[in-house]
Amino acid sequence: MDDRFLNAFIGSETSVFGYKLRSLTPWHYLLLKAVNSPILDAGAEKSTDDVLIFLKITSCQWPAVPNLRTRWHDVFWNLNMKMPGVVKRQMARLAEWLQPQLSIPEFWANDNAKESTISAPPILALVVGLTSKGGILLSDAWNMRMAEARWFDATLAELNGADIKIAYEGESEEISANLQKIDDEQQVKIAQANLAPENFKKWLAAHKARQQETI
Repeated sequence: MDDRFLNAFIGSETSVFGYKLRSLTPWHYLLLKAVNSPILDAGAEKSTDDVLIFLKITSCQWPAVPNLRTRWHDVFWNLNMKMPGVVKRQMARLAEWLQPQLSIPEFWANDNAKESTISAPPILALVVGLTSKGGILLSDAWNMRMAEARWFDATLAELNGADIKIAYEGESEEISANLQKIDDEQQVKIAQANLAPENFKKWLAAHKARQQETI
């Protein structure tokens, strides 16, 4: 069974800088967007204040809004965050915790799929879909693990007739191996039709690199 699926539903709990972290939820995502948190952006610069705000937000549940004012607890951890060894260990915990929280499903490319015309914010569309189509309570939808909610949403869409197909780990490698037996033009067409967009980009880059090596 796909690790992304298992991670999404099993999740993990940890403690980072004294804050108990359980699940990254749609409510957390909304609040993080509201304060322009850079923590979920891998390429963004992050400060100790950004980390503490992230921890405060992810420690609460819907409909609570966290108090972002500095507490004595935060002063203590700010002092600890000046020690490289402590920071390294705590940030490793945070990264390990985030990995299963973000294990959302990926999909095969579908040229015939219709583009979404929903104008509502994506996070709201996710929550409303879970409550209206899945019968999940509003409180449960806002407090559900983000990755789990995405898998629920994808499965509900497929059960309701959406023309989608989830891409599981290892499938792209199997397809790539079979493509070696086909001419170049056909390889690209088949790969584009069957691989998820991100996987296709990686495959195409590797494919072009292999071609250059053989010239």
